[in-house]
Amino acid sequence: MADDTLRVWTHMILCMLAGLLLTLNSSILTIIMQYQALTQKRKAVLFGLDNTLFDHYHSLRYAMSAIPKEYAMLKGHRLEDLIAEYNVALQRSYHRYLSKKILFEETHAIKVRSFSTDLGLAEPSLDEVDDFRAVYKPAYRSNRRGTLGSIETLVRRREYGYFLAIVPNGQMEDQAAKAEAFGIRRLVDRIFTSEETGCCKPDPRIFQFAVGALGTSPDMMHMVGRFCRS
Repeated sequence: MADDTLRVWTHMILCMLAGLLLTLNSSILTIIMQYQALTQKRKAVLFGLDNTLFDHYHSLRYAMSAIPKEYAMLKGHRLEDLIAEYNVALQRSYHRYLSKKILFEETHAIKVRSFSTDLGLAEPSLDEVDDFRAVYKPAYRSNRRGTLGSIETLVRRREYGYFLAIVPNGQMEDQAAKAEAFGIRRLVDRIFTSEETGCCKPDPRIFQFAVGALGTSPDMMHMVGRFCRS
């Protein structure tokens, strides 16, 4: 009888120990998996914005199409020429801003005046600059859209578990509003602008800043845009 009781107790103790070991092993495995999830670096894709995700030329075309309707002196010029001239003036003034030679607020008057004088017209006054922008700006903004396939690309990358970020030059407020306007702000994890990072593309430091902030590494990062070689 005593032997039977001992065997029963021994069996019960062994079962309890086995259960404890299973629970302990399960807990250890859970901790290991959580640690791996926390320490494993995820792949990231950094995108440019203008003419990468955002169709700048589409908005520019619509904006410049509205200008000759208000300015008789421009009606004799081909639309393609107006688009090209204004884009050159825009890039020239923006480069001066990025180089810290002028303030962002000064770019508006400078690009409109440069555009006018490049066409052989008189330099506009500040009031005339404001009138020009009153036509250009709403036409540009009301025609903002993504480039072909951009939204689908972001959705698919998110499904695959990538970190997604936009890395544009310029001010955070303007670039975030642009991304929001055509529906991609919610699809990316971060926006890193030259204003925030203190350096502008193609300086590699802006990409290094983004990689560090996302908690990934250069070998896990891909860049899509005009400055891929940076």
